[in-house]
Amino acid sequence: MDIITANLGAGLISTIVQLGLCINLFFTFPLMMNPVFEIVERRFSGGMYSAWLRWLLVLAVTLVALFVPNFTDFLLHLRVCVTCFVSFAGVQGRDGESGHSDSGTGRGSCCVGNLEFPE
Repeated sequence: MDIITANLGAGLISTIVQLGLCINLFFTFPLMMNPVFEIVERRFSGGMYSAWLRWLLVLAVTLVALFVPNFTDFLLHLRVCVTCFVSFAGVQGRDGESGHSDSGTGRGSCCVGNLEFPE
């Protein structure tokens, strides 16, 4: 079975655990979607709050999660690839500094392993 709570069997404890997971998802989904809402609202509604746009995004995410086969496996592989890339490539701050500088000039560089690529 893919869902670990299905291994608990039927009973009060299993129901309480599944209810707790549903409550957790209900309260954390808006927090995870907030950056997406900000970006889409900036792009399509001029930075103004748009309830219909937020509903549309939630509906789109729900439909993708429902109809894409093995969606959890896709998310797992996506997360692994992104974290691997971020761990190898130095993440720069807003001022362009990444912990490396080119000969004291203050210009940032992208570091991949032991190689440095000036930007």
